[in-house]
Amino acid sequence: MNLSDTIQNFFRANDSFLEMQFSYALGEADAKAVESSNLDFISHTKSISFVDHDFEQARLKWLEILQGMNVNLGFAELRTIIADIGQMSDDGVAKLENARNGIDATRFLPTIESFANTPFDIRGLGLSVPPERWLVGNDVALSVDVTPDEFKEKLFAHSRYSAPTHQWTFRKSKSGGFFMMSLHTRPVHFIGHGPIDTLFGLSTLAHELGHSTTPRHDSLESLFLEFPVSLKDDVLVSNEDDSYRYERIFMEHANTLAPRPLDGKGHDYSEKLAMRKAIQNNLHVLKNRMNFCFFSGMALPEISNQFQMLIKEIYPRYSKSSSLDWLKYSTLDQPLSRIGYLKAYQTVFSPNSF
Repeated sequence: MNLSDTIQNFFRANDSFLEMQFSYALGEADAKAVESSNLDFISHTKSISFVDHDFEQARLKWLEILQGMNVNLGFAELRTIIADIGQMSDDGVAKLENARNGIDATRFLPTIESFANTPFDIRGLGLSVPPERWLVGNDVALSVDVTPDEFKEKLFAHSRYSAPTHQWTFRKSKSGGFFMMSLHTRPVHFIGHGPIDTLFGLSTLAHELGHSTTPRHDSLESLFLEFPVSLKDDVLVSNEDDSYRYERIFMEHANTLAPRPLDGKGHDYSEKLAMRKAIQNNLHVLKNRMNFCFFSGMALPEISNQFQMLIKEIYPRYSKSSSLDWLKYSTLDQPLSRIGYLKAYQTVFSPNSF
């Protein structure tokens, strides 16, 4: 088999793994199927080899990345513990400690630490209601239905983005979540979306469309060689730069792009979207800080103290109900999941960029 065929087959296996993750997000496959698909991709990567030294070294780096994917796919034990937070007892706390002791965080802790001291955006502080309630209560219902394709065309017209050979497939998600996947071997993008009959729903769809505009490599061979080298410490984090850029494009043109509000009021869509983004960012900052505290080995009571201090900057009237409240404001099961958002916010939505 020649080099081109081997690389093509590698990325076909990669695409199969991505498609399985998309099916999982849609609710059409379970977590075990995703884990199995990941193992198949690893097995395929092990089965191939290259005479060329650079390609063989890249294969080995790919293998290291894939074998560390459990950090990105998530720690199932921690996910289960967090799901049982309402029934947390002394035994549950012991399970949390034992789960932490069983995870070698040395691989990904430096990445979390590099953003552990990210400051809050002052625009999203001092809320009079909990941040989650603000994000729900300040959304705006729209009076006219917008189809994903129609919205895509209008948004891309504002950004002057054109990719006539690309295809977009939209699927309504059962969970109401938003997510996307782009194939490597074909210029095809799949986008799963929740309700898009509100202002914030359209903004989130703009986020997913932004992902699909990220430039593709000129060749799969160059992607195979260059991607592993681009990662810091072989740790894979999401790239949210283009998705945030498109949220900002929508924010700046929302008063003309989004239909009129259902309630008939004269909302300033751009102002609402900027405030929403600041609050979301502050939650990402808080969650990453809690992730760092946990995986750096901080005692659980001290994590609780740190949390109380930080959450009251966001929502001063916050009232403690448990010493484990902070678990709701962490992503321990996927510790790297906030990094891409924090990086992109600093670039696209920082106060200095307005």
